[in-house]
Amino acid sequence: MSEFTIQYGNRQVSVNFNEGQLIIKTSTGEKHNFNVGDMAVYDVYNMSYVGTIKKITPKTVIIEKWYNNAPLKRLSHEKFAMLNWDFDIERIKYENHLASMNT
Repeated sequence: MSEFTIQYGNRQVSVNFNEGQLIIKTSTGEKHNFNVGDMAVYDVYNMSYVGTIKKITPKTVIIEKWYNNAPLKRLSHEKFAMLNWDFDIERIKYENHLASMNT
């Protein structure tokens, strides 16, 4: 098991890796467990791009993008935590819907 803490602006996030599972805890007490097969954000531009976790290694998270023949996305634990510290799929769907209506 490995654990480290990351500071993003005024928020602090701790990340725990334990046998293929990544646990993200915020300084406000929120906790998100991520396992293979779960959805997660792999990139953000004008919308949040979500895929399926295919593998969690001691250093990276590998995510399969949702569109055909797309290469897998490999994120460090730090980048993954930055993108998913407040993961809420319903909020993401709503925000993506609003963004798509404005383009």
